[in-house]
Amino acid sequence: MTSDGEKEWFLRKDLNYESGIIMAAKFVKYLSKLRQRAAEKLPPCLQQGIDMYSYQLSKDAKDQFTPEEQGVIRKKLNYLKEFFKLKCYAWNGESYDLRILMPLLTSVLYDFVGRKSNQLNIIKRDGGYMMLECAGISFRDFMNHVGPISLEKFARSFNLDPAAFSKGIFPYDLFTDMETMYQTTQLPPYPAFSSSLYIPCKDHALEMNSIIKSKFESGEWTQLNFFEKLDEYLGLERLYDSPALKDLPPDCPPTMIQYIYSHFEWKGDCYECDAENEAVKKNVSHFAQSLQ
Repeated sequence: MTSDGEKEWFLRKDLNYESGIIMAAKFVKYLSKLRQRAAEKLPPCLQQGIDMYSYQLSKDAKDQFTPEEQGVIRKKLNYLKEFFKLKCYAWNGESYDLRILMPLLTSVLYDFVGRKSNQLNIIKRDGGYMMLECAGISFRDFMNHVGPISLEKFARSFNLDPAAFSKGIFPYDLFTDMETMYQTTQLPPYPAFSSSLYIPCKDHALEMNSIIKSKFESGEWTQLNFFEKLDEYLGLERLYDSPALKDLPPDCPPTMIQYIYSHFEWKGDCYECDAENEAVKKNVSHFAQSLQ
């Protein structure tokens, strides 16, 4: 997603290397167009300044300046060039996303600039990529430019919708290796999407409300059997077998279940939870996590 809200995605056909290169090439082509569009909106004086400082550092003119003056001119030139770079930020990408993408992007960009290695600027650290710059496109990890910050605040800093930047909608904890992903042929059940990477987001509560509404509309769930069906759907019955609850009287519902029940209110035609409530946002997505 761009800073002005434009969205685009690129599909990798399969896990073959060639498919990755094709996807990366489409990505770089798209970014190049974005960079060109952004450059066209810049005031002409920026390019004029680049041309002037570049000339002053050329063989024909640099002898007119002392080494100290040349250093100042070079700093000014590099500062102006930054305006023409398209900066692509990843969230903690140095440790995750960029490790997968960078080898593909490096290969594509190397060909993009005529296989001139001096056009590639790569900074690595402990196997991760802090930065890759080439052809006016700069890939960076946002975490290297700020102090500790949540993903929500990261999105807000660019006036983006925080709900669109939640990492809690993929079953990270279910897919612990590639073999598991290969063997998965159907969408995993709802509780599997609970993740230890969870960041509070109302999307989970809204999704739960949508599921409940569809169950009521189909007649499968009713006001009388709602909590019984909720137990079955979310696997809450496993809480009754928890060793931590073994001393509770048989007719006393566990406190955990009572707490979960408290998130849902009858709204006239079905139950729903308050997606704006912080406790609800935190706990609805942690149903399965709490049962492990």
